[in-house]
Amino acid sequence: MNVTSDYSAELEKAKEEIRNLRQEVSMVKSAYIELLNDERRKMLLLDDVPMGEIVLDADSQLVDVNKGFETFLGYSREEFLSMRFHDLLAEGIDMHEAIFPVFKRTGIAKNLTWKMKRKNGDVITVVLYGKAVYDADGNFVQARGIILNITDKVIADEALKRSEREKALILDVMSDCIIFYNVNMQVIWANRVASVLSGIPAEEIKGKFCYEICHKEKGFCKGCPVGRPQSSKIPLSGEVRAAGMVFFIQTHPVFDEFGKFTGLVQVISDITERKEMERQILELASSERRKIGNDLHDGLGQVLTGISFISTVLYQELKDKYPEAANTAEDIVENTKKAQTTMRNIINGLCPVSEDSAGLMSTLESMASAIEKLYGIKCRYKCLHPVYVDDYELSNHLYFIAREAVNNAVKHSRCSNIKLCLKMKSGFLRLEVSDDGIGLKPDLITSGQGLRIMKYRASIIGADIEVNSKADRGTSISVIIKLTP
Repeated sequence: MNVTSDYSAELEKAKEEIRNLRQEVSMVKSAYIELLNDERRKMLLLDDVPMGEIVLDADSQLVDVNKGFETFLGYSREEFLSMRFHDLLAEGIDMHEAIFPVFKRTGIAKNLTWKMKRKNGDVITVVLYGKAVYDADGNFVQARGIILNITDKVIADEALKRSEREKALILDVMSDCIIFYNVNMQVIWANRVASVLSGIPAEEIKGKFCYEICHKEKGFCKGCPVGRPQSSKIPLSGEVRAAGMVFFIQTHPVFDEFGKFTGLVQVISDITERKEMERQILELASSERRKIGNDLHDGLGQVLTGISFISTVLYQELKDKYPEAANTAEDIVENTKKAQTTMRNIINGLCPVSEDSAGLMSTLESMASAIEKLYGIKCRYKCLHPVYVDDYELSNHLYFIAREAVNNAVKHSRCSNIKLCLKMKSGFLRLEVSDDGIGLKPDLITSGQGLRIMKYRASIIGADIEVNSKADRGTSISVIIKLTP
């Protein structure tokens, strides 16, 4: 009796456990079906999105795909389910075979780029993001991947790179040096000529500062057309001398689409040969002027002197016996003197500076005196210690620069005082012309013909020219040049 009772109790207990197990199995099955339905709903949601989703088993066999992936490659769902992932690859099959086992262990794959072949033979580029699914015991079950078609982007990037390569090639074969600097004046990119001019290997020039490329000394040159646009944000150009060469530098600020300053582009032209030719042409012109002046002095001057002597003698002989004829002779004397004065003025215009080393000093002093007499403006010449210049052409150019500066002051400044200063210090010659007038208008400073001529002459002799002008405080124009011993 007791045995039967115990058996019934155990049986009842076993039935209860079976019912509980069935209930749990039913719940698990429902959850699994719900999970599958969620996955199916997710894949259906992605069907109309230009994004592929795939599911792979442990052998990289395709077990599910969405419509987006079908659209990418042009295969039907049924065709996909008979393929392994590497069957879709146009290249990189060996890489996939090596990566997939690692992926099954690590569980994540990011930014994997593949070339895939479409059903019609076309090749597209995709990027894959994958994640592994494991069971409760940690065994790999399947892989789920999101695939993006980046073919258009790749084509655009390749076209851009090709365009950049073509532009770089064009810039490399140009005779001008082209350098792109960042906001700190460090090289971002430079063409082949920049490497040749600087003597820095092409692979080392990136990151160099501008002064490391140019004069090899730390810091910007005074008046350099590279440094100032960094603060002014406006294009600038000018000449720079370095290592015995002359360069014309154009600097252009670069801005992004939001107007933010991002750097500078510098175009450097080697004008050393051109400057040398210009110097030779000017020297030839100066030589011709001296020759004409000498010819006038030695030829026409002697003739006029002879006429003056003869006519003076004739006047003396005729003045008592033939007064009327004497008057004609006197007219000849006077006109001959006028002709001699005109000739001297012409000679002075052709050769204003004498050829001795003190010629510049005496000519500037004479010019100051002439300006004061001619215009009634006080003009002082100051030279505390003698400045001897053996180079005639240099003296000539400095004189013409000074004359142009004085003419500017007379014409535009409304000044009452002009100063001409000449001095030598530490091997540098400095010629300065200053006035106490109203100052020059900005357009005359930047594009005035007189200043352009002065700057041109300064560049020919390798001098720096400084122009300082303030409203109602006058103008100062200085030329500085280092004289070689």
